[in-house]
Amino acid sequence: MVPSLSFDPMLHLTKLEKVTLEFTTRCNLKCTYCAVSRPWHEKEDLDLAVFPSLLEEFKALGVKRVQISGGGETTIVKNWDDYLVQFIDHGIEVSIITNLAKPLTARAVRALSLCAEINTSCDTVDAELYAAIRKGGDFAVFLHNIARIRALCLSEGRRIPYLIWNAVATDKTIGLMDQWVAMGIAVGVDHFQISELSKLDDLPDGFAVDSVGTLSPEKLAEAREAVERGRQMAQAAGKWFALLPTVDSALQGSGVVMRIRTVVEQQQGSKPVLSKALTVLESAPASGQGKTKNCVMPWTEAYLYASHQLGPCCMYRDEKPVPAGGFTEALNTPNLIAMRNGLLTGKLVYPCTICAMFPEVDVEQFQQRVKNRLEGILF
Repeated sequence: MVPSLSFDPMLHLTKLEKVTLEFTTRCNLKCTYCAVSRPWHEKEDLDLAVFPSLLEEFKALGVKRVQISGGGETTIVKNWDDYLVQFIDHGIEVSIITNLAKPLTARAVRALSLCAEINTSCDTVDAELYAAIRKGGDFAVFLHNIARIRALCLSEGRRIPYLIWNAVATDKTIGLMDQWVAMGIAVGVDHFQISELSKLDDLPDGFAVDSVGTLSPEKLAEAREAVERGRQMAQAAGKWFALLPTVDSALQGSGVVMRIRTVVEQQQGSKPVLSKALTVLESAPASGQGKTKNCVMPWTEAYLYASHQLGPCCMYRDEKPVPAGGFTEALNTPNLIAMRNGLLTGKLVYPCTICAMFPEVDVEQFQQRVKNRLEGILF
């Protein structure tokens, strides 16, 4: 039976497993497919004056892991490593999403070596293609940084961070995924993930890429073979291999293309300002009746943006910024309760309908999954 909107642990959070903390939306790279590279993208940093109160609230909520992440590159923020170490000193496990694109100081290498997990973007192991897509990046520097982190852990007899490579699937890279996996295994990658491209308008000076769903049948067949070879290599080496549902569907010829349509206002005497961004799934199959998305993130995680807005993931944020000391209360705003209720009933709010991360599942099966997960958190 689906719970009502009155207070209910199925809808209201009192405990939390994980928080993603966006330190900045600034980046040292200008990736051709990324919103951060667009002139209308807002550059902002989290006000770390609130860090002490956040840390106390995280401990009270039972947060086990903090992921330091965001739309930008954390390692360009002053003293980022001090905050990382503070979490660890208080018994909170830290993971980080970083591009590993700039030469690292010894201090930065040590901080990264203390993480439980490092998630980094590597779309291709072709050095020229890497540099074209990830403008400002150098594949040799990227690999050297990985080697330094691993070497420090080995020299000190410590566990090496679990290493994830995430590739954004594009028409230019999907056919090279077997090479990508082979190189990753060689340098110690534990987990390979291939994610969907959310296609923005091309940059005038950028290297143009497009979605897998735009490939010809012949190129799709070649890409499927390359991905399957990569999958088999990863599995034979005992590594994790994940292909997001929309990418898998596109490889099978569904024609699914995820595009972000933006409306930008040009203000005289200032930079362009984004007034609206709408993500659209083109040629997407309709959701089945009695289905929902198999996503428990609104019950287990929270994402605090550099703007101090809060959401359960990178697909949604509440409009009002979270005041200092108000993190716990902000977990249960009407909008976030409605998102949880939508997943429990199959009446999804818009961000959930276009999310490419999770497959569909029967509503009743999903309700049981949420109940089981909450019991694991609360008891």
